[in-house]
Amino acid sequence: GTPYIHLKAAITLDGKVANAKNESKWITDEAARKVAHEFRRRHDATAIGRLTLQEDNPELTVRHVDCERNKRRLVFADVSKIDGDLPSYQLFQGLESAPTTVITHEKYINSDNILTLKDLGVDLIFHSGDALSQGVMRELVDRGVYSLLVEGGSGLLTSFVKASNYDELSLFMAPFMIGNGKSFFENSDIHPMQNLERMQLDSLDAIGDQILASYI
Repeated sequence: GTPYIHLKAAITLDGKVANAKNESKWITDEAARKVAHEFRRRHDATAIGRLTLQEDNPELTVRHVDCERNKRRLVFADVSKIDGDLPSYQLFQGLESAPTTVITHEKYINSDNILTLKDLGVDLIFHSGDALSQGVMRELVDRGVYSLLVEGGSGLLTSFVKASNYDELSLFMAPFMIGNGKSFFENSDIHPMQNLERMQLDSLDAIGDQILASYI
């Protein structure tokens, strides 16, 4: 009763998704981005977090590959912290062809930003404290989201990994290193090495001078 969850990140050889200034465009090249859009085509929805919404203002539509319809777009966000003019964000436009759902805490239900999102026609899912709860996941299934691609950034990807709430992880690795920057998985917890769960390599592909590794 919950979606198949596929995490995707574009990383450098030293595991970074952004530099110290949080710049991430573009780690991978156009060939890799075409494969990433094929991932979007294969899933019912694509999800990002608040910081990716604000910093990249993405469309999250399917481009570069043929697709009969646009898929649902999801934002996991503390709605009160979304800055700027909400109608200017591309995710809150073109809702007739590509619906957008925002998952946020129920304490914001009467906030100005929520009222604005409702006026724009944005779908809303409220939770009481855990945005990745089974209840939220079942509400996504009720909306036809049987498979979910999570594109991050780091905060959202880390949340899914720490909750062990994912089925597949795909990493696009670009052939350079950044040094100081953001890792796709930020975790201050310390676990004994022998207790770490090993994943199963599902596929390994070269995309030009980049590598795509997918794990189950």
